[in-house]
Amino acid sequence: MEIAGENLGEPRDLGASIDYHQVQTEHDADPHTDGRAYLYFWPGGETEWASVQLRRAGEKSTGLTVLVSPLTGRARIERGYVGLPKRNREGDISEVEGDSW
Repeated sequence: MEIAGENLGEPRDLGASIDYHQVQTEHDADPHTDGRAYLYFWPGGETEWASVQLRRAGEKSTGLTVLVSPLTGRARIERGYVGLPKRNREGDISEVEGDSW
């Protein structure tokens, strides 16, 4: 796959044994549990906060979460289901107040 002249390799399917539990991005008020979810990236390499929760097919109680940081696009994998950081009074998500980003 090539985007903006950069070869990003071939896309990979997660396989039939992996399900999406839910996907939440900064622009969504509620997490997506079915259908499509979009994570937007901008030309400067920035993106938006995202929490992508995965689980093995048929497993309901445990899984992994891929957390995406907006400034760097860095992804971090956490055990269990982890939501987005809390919003401040202005409605913005903040890394302050104990988040370990």
